[in-house]
Amino acid sequence: MGGNRQSVGTNGRPSPRPFPHREGRWGERDFTMTDWLKNPLSLFDVKGRVAVVTGASGAFGALAAKVLAGAGTKLFISTGNAKELEKLAGACKDLGAEVGSLAIRTTNEANCGKIIDAAVARFGRVDILVVASGKNDVAKINDMTPERFLDVMDA
Repeated sequence: MGGNRQSVGTNGRPSPRPFPHREGRWGERDFTMTDWLKNPLSLFDVKGRVAVVTGASGAFGALAAKVLAGAGTKLFISTGNAKELEKLAGACKDLGAEVGSLAIRTTNEANCGKIIDAAVARFGRVDILVVASGKNDVAKINDMTPERFLDVMDA
């Protein structure tokens, strides 16, 4: 089952690469199923990939950004906290990453589009997406109004 089929992203446009579980070409690397079996750690090699991390000022987002920076990705980070974003961008640059950023929260679809558009404008593509944005509104689901629940889920 080889080939160069392209998957279709949520925006209706073809993805730039075939599904990684199929033989063929993935990014700049040729691969086959037997290559993965001989070196399974190659599946986790992200060097040179473009990673986007939303919610980058939170504990999980900041850690994900730093790990991806240290692993050799080109990194695009976003959060609504401009001061924390600047600090994190500096830390990721110190780890060797080329970094782009946008001080914006993922509070709606338009903002999400702006983040991805800015990352693509900076690096030409997006390979990895870490959605670490969220809202700390902890309660039992039975105690939440439908509006409150949807607000948390939208974040």
